[in-house]
Amino acid sequence: VEVEKGQPISFGPILLGANPPTIWDEEEDKLIALYGAMTTDERTKASRQGQGLSTVALDGRGISVGDLNPRAKEAAKAMLENRVAFFSTPIRERLQTIIASQGGLDAMQIAFWGTADKRCRDGGKWDFKLAGPAFLCDYENTRGHIHLSMKGKLSPTK
Repeated sequence: VEVEKGQPISFGPILLGANPPTIWDEEEDKLIALYGAMTTDERTKASRQGQGLSTVALDGRGISVGDLNPRAKEAAKAMLENRVAFFSTPIRERLQTIIASQGGLDAMQIAFWGTADKRCRDGGKWDFKLAGPAFLCDYENTRGHIHLSMKGKLSPTK
């Protein structure tokens, strides 16, 4: 955590995982639901080649949550709420402040690497990112096990 004027301005990075990939079912189900709620055009805009490892920057090359159809937008919101539910109330509030400082969830970009149609333990091989200028929430399973990470920093204008 970085602190400025007595207030925390950053979060993470926090890395969670599973090897073998036998936990995080709810996380995977929310991401599969998001992918399933997207239109073909939205999936095309969000599609990336290769692997979406945590070290790979999204750099705005995805689709904005605000540009998704209403069902997919709701699925993106449910996915993020599920991810942050893991943390204590003060940490969740800090994350909400960080996301709001970057324009809110609608301003975030999402991208998928591969087809998110089944869980890792069932043979799914895909990665996902939700990102803003100084925020990252990602999921990767293309290596045969699960990595989840999250990090963020208040926008410099705050």
